[in-house]
Amino acid sequence: CGKKADIEKDRATLKVACEAYKRQHDAGRYFLHELPWSAESWKDPEIQKLMNLPGVTVVKLAAINHLYPRG
Repeated sequence: CGKKADIEKDRATLKVACEAYKRQHDAGRYFLHELPWSAESWKDPEIQKLMNLPGVTVVKLAAINHLYPRG
């Protein structure tokens, strides 16, 4: 696999994760996106949308961020 193939695979995986996070949020359940703040996924538009949903909080713990519903 080349770098481009790896990037496409990572994007596909992130898309599936975002869909699962959104289902969790819509059902009033928790979800956790746990990666270092330097990870490219934090800049992804779908993650940005999730970060701005009502009740979602980004918590920075050391070098890792977590998304937690508020409430």
